[in-house]
Amino acid sequence: MSCVDYCTVLPSWDFEKDPAEIVTYFFGQECRHVAGEEDDSDLSSSQCTVDFRKTLCLKSTETDSGENEPLVISVTCKPQYRVSVCGIHVVSNTRIVELYDTSEGYLCSVRGSVLDTPLDEEGGEETETVYRCRRRLEEAQFGLSIKFPKTGNLSLINIYQIVLILHPELEDDHPEPSCNGMINMAKVKDYVTGMGDNISDNARMLMKNVEEYQKVVCNKHVCGRFQW
Repeated sequence: MSCVDYCTVLPSWDFEKDPAEIVTYFFGQECRHVAGEEDDSDLSSSQCTVDFRKTLCLKSTETDSGENEPLVISVTCKPQYRVSVCGIHVVSNTRIVELYDTSEGYLCSVRGSVLDTPLDEEGGEETETVYRCRRRLEEAQFGLSIKFPKTGNLSLINIYQIVLILHPELEDDHPEPSCNGMINMAKVKDYVTGMGDNISDNARMLMKNVEEYQKVVCNKHVCGRFQW
C-alpha cells in the first residue's frame, strides 16, 4: 500500500471531499490470461479491510430532461509514475458496475458480493447493504471508466473504497536512446564542405542542430538514464 496518488480518480456526480481519500493502491502480479479470475493472492485480508469512516458521498446531477445520468468514475494513471491498472475493487452500496477502457469501450460487467459491515451503534442493525465488486483485467489499462448502470433513479451513492491494483511498466517498454544508429556527422561535414557555397544557410543550420542533439543524447546515454 502506498500514500502516493498514482492515478487521477474523478466521479461524474457531485462530491464534497477529495475522491483520493477512499482510493488505495497495491502493486500486484502481472495481469492473468483469464480475465475476471478472482484470485487475490497479492492482497491479504487485512489489506482489504474497509474503513467505513471514510465514505465518499456522491450526489447526482439532473440533466435538462430531469433524469439522472448513471454515475461514472474515471480512472487515469499519471504518466510520471509509469504504471497501469491490472485489477480493481469497488466497495459501495450498489451491486453492479461496468468497466470500460479508453479505446475499445465496454470491457465487462461485475456483480458484487455482499460485504459484512459494522453494526449500527444504536439499533444493532446494519445501516445498508454494501457490496464489493472486484475484477482482474486481461490487459493492463492506463485509463478506464467505472460505470454504475443501475443508478439512474438514485440521487445519492456511497463509495467506501476503491482499490487499484497496479502493474509497473518495464524499462524495456521504453528503451533509452543510444549512440547506435546515429548519423555520421563527420561524413556529412565532408560532403557539405565539398559542395562549397551550394548549401543553403538553412541546411547548414539543420546540420548543426542535428549534431548538437546527437551530442546531448550520447552524453546522457553514457552518463545516466535519459530524461525525456
